Formats: sequence, C-alpha cells, structure tokens
Amino acid sequence: MEFLPDPGPVGTAVRVRDFPAEGELIQIEGVAHLGPDRKRIMPEGHWDWSMPVPFSQGWRVGNTVFCGGQISSDAKGRTIGKHDIERQTANCFEFLTRLLEEAGATMSDVVKLNTYYHYDGAPGGAADYWQKMMAAHRRYFPPQGPSATLVGIDGYAFEELLIEIEAIAVIDR
Repeated sequence: MEFLPDPGPVGTAVRVRDFPAEGELIQIEGVAHLGPDRKRIMPEGHWDWSMPVPFSQGWRVGNTVFCGGQISSDAKGRTIGKHDIERQTANCFEFLTRLLEEAGATMSDVVKLNTYYHYDGAPGGAADYWQKMMAAHRRYFPPQGPSATLVGIDGYAFEELLIEIEAIAVIDR
C-alpha cells in the first residue's frame, strides 16, 4: 500500500492457485492516465473494505468509467447472501449500477465485464451455478450484453464471498 497514491486506483483482489513462474506470488495489472480529466467515484452508502486502504470504487476518465471489483458486502465488509450465488451476483450488479450512475453512465454503457467466481461444489453442479449467475446477468443486460470474461478462482480473503465483478464503461452521448 505504501506505493499507492491516496486516493488510489480501483482494484480487484482474487486468490489464484498458481502463476506461470515458479515462486511468483502476485501479479499486478495497471492502467495509467496522464491529465486532469478524471473524477474519483465513491458512492455514498456503498460497500467498503474491512480495513483502511486507498482504493477507489471507480474512476471516470474522460468518457470512460473504470469500476473496481464489486462484491456482495455491506458497509462493514460483511458478506450479503452467504452461499447464494444468484443473490451475490445481483448485489454486485446493483453496486455496479450505482457506481455507474454516479459517474453519469448506465449498465448499457458497459463494454467490458470481468467476472471472477468461486465454486467448490460437485463437478456436476457447476452448470447450475453458472445458470444462476446468468439469471442475474440477464436482469441487468440486454441479450447481446457487453464483452465478458468469466474466470473461476480459488477464493477470496473472505470465505463467504462467491463472486467479484469489475467493469469498464464508455459513455457515448
């Protein structure tokens, strides 16, 4: 954290099984913007991290909105919808909706969606789990939806979390 500015960038934190290089413990990806045309997005009453960190919920840079990973948590970092992937997915989309609205965007402006999910049930149940995530997805996006990536991960810092969703939106109006 000592290397991050305050206010800091958006962030997404997931636990992965391993990396390509032996001994590698962490990977960090970043996007930089030079110039004054940016606004930090921190909606009132939004979920918050359980520890003090300089991360931001979102940034509007010109006509692009970067939304950090949204989780199903309350203002004190407690998980909402334990063991319920459909509810947690819907909560993530509700947080994304509020974040985008504060930035002057809507869910229809989303061009890229990254979804990280944790599933450790029986192998035959993964399709049902995915269908529950997609049921929530269909309530927020039209059939064509944004470009999307779905990644299965080993988990999160908080065991009750099942999903984290980050997005990039482009406002074209």
